[in-house]
Amino acid sequence: MCSRILSIKIVCILLATFAYGVDSVDVPKRLLGVGFGGGAYTYSEPGVMKISGKVYGIDAYYSHFNTGLWDVYHKINFAYFSGNLNYTGSECSAVNPLDCSPVNASSKDFYWFFEYHYKPFVLNENGFVLNADIGTGFRYLDNQVNWKSAYEREQNYSYFFFGVDAQYFFSSKFSLYANVIYRRLLRGWNISHMTDLGYDNNLEFTQYDGIGVMLDAGIKREFYSYILLLSFFIDYWEIPDSTKATLRKGGATTGSVYVEPYNTTKVFGLRCRLEYNWF
Repeated sequence: MCSRILSIKIVCILLATFAYGVDSVDVPKRLLGVGFGGGAYTYSEPGVMKISGKVYGIDAYYSHFNTGLWDVYHKINFAYFSGNLNYTGSECSAVNPLDCSPVNASSKDFYWFFEYHYKPFVLNENGFVLNADIGTGFRYLDNQVNWKSAYEREQNYSYFFFGVDAQYFFSSKFSLYANVIYRRLLRGWNISHMTDLGYDNNLEFTQYDGIGVMLDAGIKREFYSYILLLSFFIDYWEIPDSTKATLRKGGATTGSVYVEPYNTTKVFGLRCRLEYNWF
């Protein structure tokens, strides 16, 4: 009988813990985080080619809380992902770009990005914390298809973003969080290393438009000065056609005009992080 009463009390305590959020949250003053993750990656130029497969990587970040005109977090973060992927596309003549034959090959890709986040507090009450998220970033990608006529490709994006960062505390130890940002391309630079194939110059393209979205959502569990995070994420880019460029060989142009076509990048994955909290 006593054990049954004890079991009922434990269940009631657990239900109460998760049913009611805390009134206010003591936010960490400084956070250092590291993590690892992986996901399904697809880079696509519709009607031209596709690179897909699994990527894995790490990320690290530091957040600092500051008071002034309003409470705000300053955050810097870095992430690196790479993978041995699959290329599906075609091999085309530089003289006649319409003269193509299908190609299926492996591809070694990696990318990294660095961001600064300015995150003023909008709300902190009834266990709910809401921050705006404004900042800027830089992304670099390197692609090398394993094929006799393949060449190295580099992509560079500079961008700004804005969004929200929300967190709800079921208790002082458990919380759900979600961060979503909308990105606008400031400028993109692309280099196709055609000198790898014996041409006089590389193809260099510039992009002035493009959008992206990043969603990261999951659960947090605090252990004294440490916080464990498990989440899923979506990373998406959509970039229109670039400027045009020409190719030379033996001092003469090939007669064709080239462009970096409309493309999308999609990553769907899971991530695990560990934060260290200085109060």
